[in-house]
Amino acid sequence: MTTQDRSEQDAGMEMLFEPTPLAAVHTPSTSAAAVNAFVCGVGAALAALFTLTSGLALILGLSATVTGVVGMNVTSHPHRTGRVLVPIGVLFGLVGLVLVSLRYAQVHGAFADGALPVVAGLLERLNTVLRIP
Repeated sequence: MTTQDRSEQDAGMEMLFEPTPLAAVHTPSTSAAAVNAFVCGVGAALAALFTLTSGLALILGLSATVTGVVGMNVTSHPHRTGRVLVPIGVLFGLVGLVLVSLRYAQVHGAFADGALPVVAGLLERLNTVLRIP
């Protein structure tokens, strides 16, 4: 039996069976709502530390909470990633909202305002050491 006879036999065997259907390949993609919830949540938690950015913290905290609810729904689909980003973003957003609400309730919660003079002094010393021409 030659190789030519073998290929004719294989061609005849392939005709007996149905070809396997091509599977649709879905590449997983990260949910935009999950990323938005995470970024807004981290921004709200950081902005809540300063008195001047409490309004920004309020907006970012609300945005993180709303997009977190949307992100929970979107990431429940099998081809969407970002399931860990959503609860972390919502948690940070709620922390920012709580800090802002404590400030409005006359509880002094501007933790980083006392650190501003220290950071400004450190930056001045760095500017004197690292002179830029």
